[in-house]
Amino acid sequence: MDSFQNWVRETSVEFEEKLSRALKPEEIIFLEWVKEQLLNTEAQV
Repeated sequence: MDSFQNWVRETSVEFEEKLSRALKPEEIIFLEWVKEQLLNTEAQV
């Protein structure tokens, strides 16, 4: 499971870097929330 969480983190960092150039702040906040939900869900499994 650690490798999956690492992949999620690495992917989301790259994703955020690309998107932050194109998105409005409230959209970035929403994506952060989605990422938190994914990580929390994985942690509970």
